[in-house]
Amino acid sequence: MPSTVESLAPAHQIIEVVHSGEVSAADLRVVEKRIAELAQESGIRLLLGNYLEATGLPGAIDVLNLVEAAIGAFTVANGKHALLWPKNDQARIELDVARMAEKNNGVNMRIFGDRDAAIAWLES
Repeated sequence: MPSTVESLAPAHQIIEVVHSGEVSAADLRVVEKRIAELAQESGIRLLLGNYLEATGLPGAIDVLNLVEAAIGAFTVANGKHALLWPKNDQARIELDVARMAEKNNGVNMRIFGDRDAAIAWLES
C-alpha cells in the first residue's frame, strides 16, 4: 500500500499520513479508518498529509470521502491540517479538490512544500 498513517508522538503531537506513488480508493479507505482510530486513541488533532511523492489520486468522490473523515476528526479542539503538496503535476490537480473542500468546510489548513515548516505551523 502506498499510504501509511502514524503518530509522530512523543516528539510531535501530530498524525502523519504519507502517500507515495499511485494512491487507490482502497488506500484512502484504510487511511480514513486509521486516522479516526489514532485521533480517538490519542486525542491528537493535528494532521500532516504528506503527498510529496504521490503520483496520482483516485476520483473526486473518494478524495472527498477522505476529506470528510479528516473534517470529522480535526475540526474540533484546535484541529489543524497541513498538506505537503505533491511534486507531480497530475497529483496536484487531483489533490486540489481536497484542498478546496477543506477550505469550504472551515478546516484550518495550509499547504507547504517543506515538512519542517509544516510541522512548525501545526505546533504553533
